[in-house]
Amino acid sequence: MLEFRDAGQEPGEKRYEWLARAIESLAALPDVPERAMIPTEKQLGEAFGLSRQTVRRAMDRLVNDGLITRVAGRGTFLTPDDHTDDAFVTSTNLLASPLNAWYEVTTPLHTRIDVAAAGRLRLSSDEVSRVAFRRLNAEQPYGYTTVSMPVDIGELLTDVESLTYPQGGPGMTTVSELLDRRLPGGLRSAERSVTASPLTTEAAEALLREEGDITLQIDTVFFDRDARVVALQSSSYLPHTYSDRLTFVRTVRGTKR
Repeated sequence: MLEFRDAGQEPGEKRYEWLARAIESLAALPDVPERAMIPTEKQLGEAFGLSRQTVRRAMDRLVNDGLITRVAGRGTFLTPDDHTDDAFVTSTNLLASPLNAWYEVTTPLHTRIDVAAAGRLRLSSDEVSRVAFRRLNAEQPYGYTTVSMPVDIGELLTDVESLTYPQGGPGMTTVSELLDRRLPGGLRSAERSVTASPLTTEAAEALLREEGDITLQIDTVFFDRDARVVALQSSSYLPHTYSDRLTFVRTVRGTKR
């Protein structure tokens, strides 16, 4: 595993940029193994005195740049020079929230009959696993999300307390991020659509708004490495609080660091 030395934060440099630069500089040294393992987010945070959100932002940047690769169930590693697989761009890049945003479950993970969701998930049964949560920043709700999954995929998340706590629990990690870590091979692709839609009763209650208020409706369908639909994420965002960033990454065979 790589061991880091504090190179010092440069004037005007953001803290996540500092960490990303430190990892990139060390990875460029000639004696560093090509597939060296990167310390965990917790270890990096303790070593550099940074918050978990700041460390995650630096790591996401390095994933997008193709320098590091996340391997579900194993950890994070330097990307070998001959690496050709496209890294999946996780929800932190698909749906960019403020760094201090957090998530509060409003309806814990459960199994239900949902004909519409089952159809979009391409299931032979109408039964799906579903969880709903709202996104908050400075204790103000700005987004409401439901995630529907095949029942066997939902079972991968039954040990996540923040998704199953009876009264709803706070968390920093979205369902798609959890699936990206737990599915063999992670999430491989996603399709997204954006429309203007009225709030449902459930969404309006979570966002402290009136039913029928117009919001940005963002639906994202996630696929695994076998092109199976593993999650349907439907989010309602208040237009004045939402910003969107989408990053495309192309990995070229033989590219050198």
